[in-house]
Amino acid sequence: MFNITRAKFLQRAMLGLGATLLVAACGGSPTDTAADPDNGAPAAEAPEAMTVATEPAFPPFESVGDGGELVGFDIDLMNAIGEEAGIDINFESLPFDGIIPSLQSGSVDAAISAMTITEERAQTVDFSRPYFVAGLAIAVQEDEDDITSLEDLEGMRIAVQIGTTGAETAAGIPGSTLSTFDSAPLALQEL
Repeated sequence: MFNITRAKFLQRAMLGLGATLLVAACGGSPTDTAADPDNGAPAAEAPEAMTVATEPAFPPFESVGDGGELVGFDIDLMNAIGEEAGIDINFESLPFDGIIPSLQSGSVDAAISAMTITEERAQTVDFSRPYFVAGLAIAVQEDEDDITSLEDLEGMRIAVQIGTTGAETAAGIPGSTLSTFDSAPLALQEL
C-alpha cells in the first residue's frame, strides 16, 4: 500500500472502490427470457421499463448532479443499454448494502453501481462482464507516514463503507476496530 493525499484517494476511490459494473437480474423464468432458437418457442416480449438500483455516491461512475438528476458513466451506460433495447430505465437510489438484497427480492430488475464482482456475490446475482478493474487503497491523513500496507493497520481504527470489498478486507486485519458507514464519503469524513 502507499500513502496518498485525500484528493488523490478520492480520485482513486471514485474510480476504484466500486470497481466493476453490475448489471444483474436474479433468476429468471421461461416467461421473461428470450426464445430458445433450438426449440422454436416464441420469444417473450421485452419489458417496456426496468427499475435499476444504484447508489449515487461514486463519481464519476454515479452521483447526483447539480439539478438533482443522476449523472455519471454508469448512468449513461445503463441509459444507452435501455435505449438500444427500447426499454425505459428508471433508477432507484439505494444504500450500497441494499442493492443485492433488492435484486434478490425482485424489487428492482437490475443494478449498476460500480460494484466489484466477488465469488460470494456471483453466487446470488448474475454479473455482466467487467468494464473496469481497480484495487483497494488506504487513505490516511496527509502527515501520516507510517502506514504503507494492510499490516500497518493492525490494531487501528478503520473507517469503511458497509458492504464493500474494502470492508471485507479490513475485517480481516488483526486487532482492528471497524467503523462502518453507508457511503465512502462518510467513511472519509471520519478520517
